[in-house]
Amino acid sequence: YQTFTAGPESGGGIMNKPEQIPVPVWQFYFNVAAIDAAAKRVTDNGGKILMGPMEVPGGSWVVQCQDPQGAHFALMAPVR
Repeated sequence: YQTFTAGPESGGGIMNKPEQIPVPVWQFYFNVAAIDAAAKRVTDNGGKILMGPMEVPGGSWVVQCQDPQGAHFALMAPVR
């Protein structure tokens, strides 16, 4: 995938749609201080971890999640 920045504290990435995703979508990422603690908050509050934590290019850590209502989102942290 390709990454881009939109100022000092925001940016994104663009990738080809994987076969298992039926339509193109936007994935929203929220910055957190530490990925494991944030993932625990998701599961403690009824959400699910769908993938990760995984290290991504640049050294950050990401988890992809689903909230109790079914909405998908991701969390990104500089440390694990």
